[in-house]
Amino acid sequence: MSNAEPEALHPFREVPPRTFDTARLHLRASGLSDLELVFKLYTNDPIATKYMSWPRSTTVEDGRVFLEIVEDSFAGISNGALEFVWLIQVKQTGEFIGSCGIGTQQGSTVGGGYILSPPFWHRGYAAEAWAPVVEWAKTQPDIHRIEAVHHPDNPASGAVMRKVGLTFDRIDHKRNGYPNLGEGSVDELVYAWVRT
Repeated sequence: MSNAEPEALHPFREVPPRTFDTARLHLRASGLSDLELVFKLYTNDPIATKYMSWPRSTTVEDGRVFLEIVEDSFAGISNGALEFVWLIQVKQTGEFIGSCGIGTQQGSTVGGGYILSPPFWHRGYAAEAWAPVVEWAKTQPDIHRIEAVHHPDNPASGAVMRKVGLTFDRIDHKRNGYPNLGEGSVDELVYAWVRT
């Protein structure tokens, strides 16, 4: 992988696949051409973004910098971070319903998550979509830890994390803020998979 930082800072030895398929879903790499789609689908939705640690988008352009990082990451380019995000599409209907991803955190730790448009909650889509991403990450020998966090009032997210093979690790005190809830830093539940 060609990048602007020393190789040791990135536990990804290779760029992940641009697509994944499950029984019901097709995942494809996201990029700048998806700005309007993700805005309409979830980044501007106050319900979908309620428990996100980033602020809800108020304009389509709010997501540009992040999607540029995603696009560069899939091209093997890093200027400090690698973020791989896949849009989730229901095979049967062709509808896009959300996204999931994984990215660099610190050293050999990567973090990830998912977001779905509310009409598609409680159908098992989040775990089904994120599972192949997590399984791929486990095959990368330099990734020693996969981590995800959730707000204490969102236990459904913890259930998704358990379904993909992460286990409860700890409570992080005052880790992230939740701007869409009007909260500053709160205690978060941390789930992880650790290479043994």
